[in-house]
Amino acid sequence: MKKYNETSINNEILKIITEKHGYAWQLDFSELAVKMLFEGTAKFLGEMKDKETPVAAVLMDPAGNFKFAGIVSFIPNEEDETKGSWNLAFTFNEEDVTSDMKKYGYNDPVLHSILADTGLTRYDLSFNSYEGQEFILPVMCAVADSIKEYMRASVNTDPKMELDGFFTAEAQLDGDKIYVAITPSEILKQHVKDDKLLKQQHN
Repeated sequence: MKKYNETSINNEILKIITEKHGYAWQLDFSELAVKMLFEGTAKFLGEMKDKETPVAAVLMDPAGNFKFAGIVSFIPNEEDETKGSWNLAFTFNEEDVTSDMKKYGYNDPVLHSILADTGLTRYDLSFNSYEGQEFILPVMCAVADSIKEYMRASVNTDPKMELDGFFTAEAQLDGDKIYVAITPSEILKQHVKDDKLLKQQHN
């Protein structure tokens, strides 16, 4: 399994952001933006989670094309449905976001604020608004596209990749389609866990 820093993803993010969008960008910003996307999404889902309804943070580009989503849902205990655990998932597959979910776009003010704060306070990435132009969403789309396309291209050669402390990704062939599965790290899962609920379960 490849480590993230052994891949070409950082270069691909740089290429999209500088060539497609014309933003000033440095190569070492790329991995920080990846961490910002995953950690910021997990933090938001931890704030918005709902026992009754799965919650999805859905990243779309300006044209309305699906790019990425984070989902948090409550898994009841079989013996006592008032108890259970929170499940955090990430996906590049739009079909994983179902009609029963409560959906938030990445332009949602709370999600946007948490992303920006995570980028600034955790990774020293500042996205200053310039003449009303939106920078965060195009960068997050570039991050999602770069990871997905790298994994799809590697399905027959090196289908697994890990970013320590954040996620493991695996490309899988399903007939003539390629599916990219993402498993969040235990560290990221902490953002959606309910400490009060955990205490109740251990009492």
